[in-house]
Amino acid sequence: MPDETTLGRFRQRLREHGLHENLLALVNQQLQAKGLILKTCTLVDATLLQAARRAPAKHDQTCGDGEAGYTVKKGQPHYGYKAHVAVDETHTLIRQVTLTAANVHDSQEFENVVQGDEAMVMVLGLTYQWSRKVNPSRATDIAVSI
Repeated sequence: MPDETTLGRFRQRLREHGLHENLLALVNQQLQAKGLILKTCTLVDATLLQAARRAPAKHDQTCGDGEAGYTVKKGQPHYGYKAHVAVDETHTLIRQVTLTAANVHDSQEFENVVQGDEAMVMVLGLTYQWSRKVNPSRATDIAVSI
């Protein structure tokens, strides 16, 4: 069983070579071929991830993680990243995921994680206006759960 450092290095190398997206696409193709991704409904949500480095001081922006960002959730400051995730509702298998700085709003990554081939998308905890008029090539109905 590989340890955490080995897995971390492996993930980093996948990202460096742009293979992480290809790997997810290949896994999803196999899951779809086996009938595990039904495309009836996709759930979309985002979660905050803490940066590995400590947040920089207010007046010293040279420290910290250059790709991380600040946000506030429920009155609490957060420094790190945000994972925007789309999962198949039936089996909760990940269909798409993007990682951004924590200060990127969920609506900015919505079209990057939604495939457009599902019958319906449920957006969790987000008020977001999206319709066929905005992007007529996507014939997906959007339901918002607040």
